[in-house]
Amino acid sequence: MREIFLVWVFVALGMMSSCAEQPTQGVLPGGPPPSPEIPEMTNLALTDLERPKGREEIVLAIAAPVGADVAAQRMAPVADYVMELLETKVSLVIAPTYADLIQFTENKSIDVVIFPPLAFVLAQERVPSLRPLVSQVTNGVISYSSFIVVKAEDPARTIEDLKGRKMAFVGRRSTSGFLYPFAAFLDAKIDPGRDLEVVYVSDHQTAFRQLAEGTVDAVATGSGMRDTLDRFTTDQMMKQAPCTGEDCEETERVKKSPADLARARFRILHNAGRIPFDVLAVLDHVPKAGAEKIMHAFMAVDARSPRGRSIWRMNRKISGWIPFDDKRYEAVRQVLARVRAHRKGGGGL
Repeated sequence: MREIFLVWVFVALGMMSSCAEQPTQGVLPGGPPPSPEIPEMTNLALTDLERPKGREEIVLAIAAPVGADVAAQRMAPVADYVMELLETKVSLVIAPTYADLIQFTENKSIDVVIFPPLAFVLAQERVPSLRPLVSQVTNGVISYSSFIVVKAEDPARTIEDLKGRKMAFVGRRSTSGFLYPFAAFLDAKIDPGRDLEVVYVSDHQTAFRQLAEGTVDAVATGSGMRDTLDRFTTDQMMKQAPCTGEDCEETERVKKSPADLARARFRILHNAGRIPFDVLAVLDHVPKAGAEKIMHAFMAVDARSPRGRSIWRMNRKISGWIPFDDKRYEAVRQVLARVRAHRKGGGGL
């Protein structure tokens, strides 16, 4: 009896020891590695030597994937806060297309740029000196999904059911609006150029409008785009320069009530894969010390702080920034290579 009691004592001690050695913090198996900690900076005001030579301001360029009006409303609070921290004027430039965003980078007419993933990869190919600083975090996650969407009542149940029908892509430089959905069709043995009637539109707002009106049967988009449009679209849409070339089909934005989108019901037909969020980068003419302060200023836009939460409540898109990790964008490069190979020499990519 005494021997049995001693055995149980040793078993209990072993279990207690095992429990005591279990880690109380760290990374769950299968999760992404933690981003490196960056020391905080107390003074982010840019000096003359930390700004681009000969400039009294910082020019920040962004794309307009959901339309210029929506993009301006979403980014204005962020730009205002960064301007306060840097104590330097931040001018916001909205590129009509992803191609324009890349062109601004090549021309060095801007200082800081927020790239969607594919536009970043393409810009990095053309401007190797581009310096990525941080990646966007939204609602606590570092990636989002690309979807192929149809109307709720549409009879299609798989993407194979879209053969012979009209499909809207959002330009050839959109990650969620073109690249990943195009690759998804290839995976399903569907050649979009042969098996679909393809149209290209200027942004996700236009894509959803055309789907709501029945002009197209399906659209390619990203998770969160519909929610963004519901929050920010106004009755008086902003007019922008005529959009020409392969990245869009429209010639001009027009006044139109958002009621079409508010009443329309859509359904996700296919998930084309997960994509890392946008990249904030600086051009090489921005001094290194200035680039470091710009990075810290954007990382201060964090939903864990009172000011960050107020911006997040207005935006519901950007909840923070984390240090850039190039490995997260390797999947985008791989999908791009597959699509380029199919399109014989790139086809605009």
